[in-house]
Amino acid sequence: MDSVFEFIGTILELIGRFFTWLIKSVWHAVSALLVILIFFSFFHFSCNRKSNWDKFCSIDIDIAACGIDKTAILEQFKQDPLSYRQEVTRHKRKRFILITPQQANATGKQFIGKMESLDILRHDPKEEKRCNDILKQLCEVIPAKTNLPQKIYILDTPEVNAFCLPGGTIVICSGTLKQFNDDEIAWIIAHELAHGQAHHFAEQISKSMIQELATDTFIDKEKETFKLIGSHIAAFFINLKYSRTQEYEADRLAIYYVSKAGFNTQGAINVLNKFNTTEEAEWGKWLSTHPTPEKRLKNIKSAVSQLQENPEHIWGSLKDDLLEKAKVKAIKIYMERKNSPEKREFFASM
Repeated sequence: MDSVFEFIGTILELIGRFFTWLIKSVWHAVSALLVILIFFSFFHFSCNRKSNWDKFCSIDIDIAACGIDKTAILEQFKQDPLSYRQEVTRHKRKRFILITPQQANATGKQFIGKMESLDILRHDPKEEKRCNDILKQLCEVIPAKTNLPQKIYILDTPEVNAFCLPGGTIVICSGTLKQFNDDEIAWIIAHELAHGQAHHFAEQISKSMIQELATDTFIDKEKETFKLIGSHIAAFFINLKYSRTQEYEADRLAIYYVSKAGFNTQGAINVLNKFNTTEEAEWGKWLSTHPTPEKRLKNIKSAVSQLQENPEHIWGSLKDDLLEKAKVKAIKIYMERKNSPEKREFFASM
């Protein structure tokens, strides 16, 4: 009888062990499945989530809401082109500016509003104070108190880059602040300030509109320029960037600003030396939107030397004067022909 009970007990023990093993196996299987599901969910979310940089670059702007009526502007421009000629700050070069400061400011304000709504900005009191203290020191030495930003916006992204938006607003990537000291950051901010003071953005959009006015078969790049300016402001800087001439002007003006404000101009040289020796993959965003460091270094060293000789140096030469006179003469000939009976029909189509 005892042997029967022992047998039953053994069977029950085996059954208990089996169910214990089964429960543990099922638990381990479910746990493993949950881990796999969580991993793939996170992977899918990470792959499909836009980075702050991507969100920044995709901000779209309603140009019409900013008071920029391209057709009306071009009609006014055709009546008196010479009235739209403006000189670059502290340079002799002149260019057409068809956009008013109010229109540029409206574009910048719209961009800032959308940028703030995306939650892509970094709000670090220490970083903000550092940037804004440098900005304040630089702004104090700029004679024209218009088109000056009130604060620096810090984009929360590891990229190394900075931008001047329409109206003078400056955005700097948080990755930039980790790479440079105050003298170097001062030059980077001064460079963007210079773009605003020289109205380079307004020059670019004006150039695009005039190109469109000149011919219906203008190159695709010019067509794309206005399209990007009209929709994605940030993408304009990334994809099309400023011209080499404009970048060199901003570099010179930045040297002028930092030297007047008491920063060490060596900071500019340090920044470009770092870019000159780094891998493009590391700071590719900056390298994609600015000329090669070697040529900029030469330009900056020349500006430092010129300002040492004359702190109020104006950049330009007899060549600039002669070129401007030639352009003015061509515009006057255009106006005369536009108003003549035999040319009226041709110029009406421009």
